Amino acid sequence: MIKILTWNIHRSHRAWEYLLNKICPDIALLQEVPRNILESEAIIGKAIDPARPWGSAIWTNGFTVEEIPFGRDPGWVCAAHIKLTRATSLIAVSIHTKLIGDAKTGTQKNHVFPHLDYIIDDVSRMVAGSKFIVGGDLNSCRLIDKYNSPSAYPIPNRHGVFFDRIESNGYFNCHRKFHPNEEQTFFGSGQPYQDDHLFVSYNLTKHVKSCQVLTAPAKAKISEHAPLIAEVMVG
Repeated sequence: MIKILTWNIHRSHRAWEYLLNKICPDIALLQEVPRNILESEAIIGKAIDPARPWGSAIWTNGFTVEEIPFGRDPGWVCAAHIKLTRATSLIAVSIHTKLIGDAKTGTQKNHVFPHLDYIIDDVSRMVAGSKFIVGGDLNSCRLIDKYNSPSAYPIPNRHGVFFDRIESNGYFNCHRKFHPNEEQTFFGSGQPYQDDHLFVSYNLTKHVKSCQVLTAPAKAKISEHAPLIAEVMVG
């Protein structure tokens, strides 16, 4: 059994220490990791740019890891090949979706679509035929459709459309296996949004044994995000 986590640590060294000493995951898909941690620890990832000295990363507890180049959004998206056992390996992807909008499709600024679609399409091509885990701070959840202005996107229920699309095309939502509704992971707004998600390939579906939100770090103000943790039987 391995413990897989996704967490936006919000540039917090306290969160990094909490992860290593309290949560103790086997694989961590991280976002907003400070540059000095990216450069000094045994971790795959890099900072976005000088103005944003933090980035997405992948950390493991002793597994053999090889970075996979990902052309779109360096620093925002990180991918790696992880060898779990002599016979078992998978591809891991950590995503932090930026808010940019899109003039061509009429999407307002500070929204994730269609950019998140482009990221997932690139990820899908990369992981085709492989076992995978994909997670991160997508800045998206179904509940946003309830509160978002109808003028924000040209497509109604845009977030729900996105999740329906990927969950019917190879991405198994670990949290939804055990919980009928979304659960708050982002505590930086007035709404109970689950911005953070974990997906595995369909061939790992039956091996996902649990998935839960750990709210203690957010309540302690270690990060404005709560970690999402899944236990997966592999071997």
